[in-house]
Amino acid sequence: MLRVHPDGTSSVHADFASLEEYPTNELSIDETGKGFLGTFGYDIYAGAPLKQGVVYRIDPEGQVTLAADGFDFPNGSVILPGTRTLVIAHSFRPELTAFDIESDGTLAHRRTWAMLPDGTTADGLAVDPAGRVWVSSVLTSEFLRVSEGGDIDYHLMTPGRLAVDCVVDGRDEDVLYLSTSN
Repeated sequence: MLRVHPDGTSSVHADFASLEEYPTNELSIDETGKGFLGTFGYDIYAGAPLKQGVVYRIDPEGQVTLAADGFDFPNGSVILPGTRTLVIAHSFRPELTAFDIESDGTLAHRRTWAMLPDGTTADGLAVDPAGRVWVSSVLTSEFLRVSEGGDIDYHLMTPGRLAVDCVVDGRDEDVLYLSTSN
């Protein structure tokens, strides 16, 4: 992980190459500067069989610590507004998992935040000011807005396109930017 300095130069902030041989993905940073980074867990691009991935915590000083394991490809993470709750998606399990972020950055009280419809392949996540989570489901070509417990109150299809990622506009919560691919 690189740190970009105000003058545009960069330096290595955290090096987890010795900890993880597969790609990393999706970083969420809390208000204290601690980052939570998911890992693929296996070589998806070579067609390897699914192995569970982990989430690392990266402290502001660059120290890397295993934060949580047991994910079927942790892909997509958000910190709910006004809370210290981290929600992480499993791409290959229709579930959003939540943790409380303790003051030292430890992830505690692991729980299922929401079950998603069967077949959902969560990729990017976004959160709105009300704490509802937008889920982009790549292979089902849809975006879902989910509340804690699993209630889906908005469903947007993108026929013939992969639903890759989404972002809620920070100026107008009624605006959602979508990233799709074919």
